[in-house]
Amino acid sequence: MAKRGTPGWRGYATAVALTATVVLLCVAINSLVDGPPILIGITQAVIAGGTLLVLIFVALALFAIRRDFAGRELAEAELDRFFSLSFDFLTIANADGYFKRVSPASQELLGWTPEELTNKPWLAFVHPDDVESTILEAEKLKAGQRVLSFENRYRHKDGSWRVLAWRSTPEGDRFYGIARDVTDETRIKQELRDAKEQLEARVAERTRELEQANIALQHAFDDLRQSQQQVMQQDDALQAARTELARVSRLTTLGELTTSIAHEVSQPLGGIVASAGACARWLAADPPAMKEAQAALANIIADGIRAREVIARIRALSKRQAPRMDWLDINQEIMGVLTLTERELRSQAIVLRTELRPALPRLAGDRVQLQQVLINLILNAIEAMSAVEDRARELTIVSGQDAADAVVIEVRDCGHGLDPQQAEHVFQAFYTTKPDGIGIGLSISRSIIEAHGGRLWASGNAPHGAVFQFSLPADGARAVTS
Repeated sequence: MAKRGTPGWRGYATAVALTATVVLLCVAINSLVDGPPILIGITQAVIAGGTLLVLIFVALALFAIRRDFAGRELAEAELDRFFSLSFDFLTIANADGYFKRVSPASQELLGWTPEELTNKPWLAFVHPDDVESTILEAEKLKAGQRVLSFENRYRHKDGSWRVLAWRSTPEGDRFYGIARDVTDETRIKQELRDAKEQLEARVAERTRELEQANIALQHAFDDLRQSQQQVMQQDDALQAARTELARVSRLTTLGELTTSIAHEVSQPLGGIVASAGACARWLAADPPAMKEAQAALANIIADGIRAREVIARIRALSKRQAPRMDWLDINQEIMGVLTLTERELRSQAIVLRTELRPALPRLAGDRVQLQQVLINLILNAIEAMSAVEDRARELTIVSGQDAADAVVIEVRDCGHGLDPQQAEHVFQAFYTTKPDGIGIGLSISRSIIEAHGGRLWASGNAPHGAVFQFSLPADGARAVTS
């Protein structure tokens, strides 16, 4: 190949032809014997110089020819190297429908050797359904148009079909093309199209179902709206029944505490009678002992207050009232309940132990309801130990906090224990293991604790007895809901 800026061998050949023509013309002129001497001299000089130029131009032409052939050999070598190293399917085809040359990558792509591909028309390898479109693209190339995007299927030697994406350009009667295997991409695109069609079909079906469901829901909503007042009335009745059932449970508990209540009331009343008699005697003395009489009156007042507090607690447990939230010291509530159950503990020879953690956070809760839970758990523990004869009867009340800072209360007894399979059944309404029990105490107790945002559960106590525990949130953020 000639370098840019220097003439090729064709240019030198043209210069040789022109110079030779001039020399021959001068020879013809010089052959005229009757020509002027000066003209003969000039023509002889031109003949001599022209002959030298012809030789020079001939030499340059031969050098240019050699250089041109060397460039062609180098270009052929570079083309061979490009074909051999390319991973793509490179082709040079003739307009007659045959491949003139293909890259070695064709064998890896299609299984055919380059020789096998060049010995047959390219249409012999094209899928029958793609022959017509392939001929149309070939006609474009013959018309001098470039093919920038075209796909067809070529038969692999193993009988399968590979999808090739072509880019081709024409030059004279040859077509230069490059093809890449897009079989996997085509398969994925087809799968995506199929998936899209399936999804659209499912969406359409689901839309129809939703429309039908919406119509049915509208009818159901109309029915629900019509029965809403009835449901609200039933809910109010149910809430009233729950409140009355809790009151019945409290009255049942009070019935079991009749002896203790009578004792708690009789003690301050007896103190009042004794103090009143002493006061009368001190006032009847001559002179009246006013200091001693005042002390007796102070005792009467203290015993009266004590009796009033006992009666107030009993009235609170027995009356109908909506839940009322107060800030409570749970340790004080425990000690108040133990005062009501003190006589039952002594009559059953039960040793009471309290492990109350000081400075517990105050709780937001309903005092009457929480006292009801404590009384129920303590009376159940006393009854559970009533038949124990071979060991001390011990009742332990514990207060503390768990890892979540909730306040936890434990009531431990050393009775005959709790069957693990019955640990949850005991909280079911009307489930009881007592011959004369009605089975609502623990069920109501759990409802009360859960309404305060806590939980109530039971487990075994080692080595004997059972443990009933309940936890309540210490932040006061929850309100009683039922």
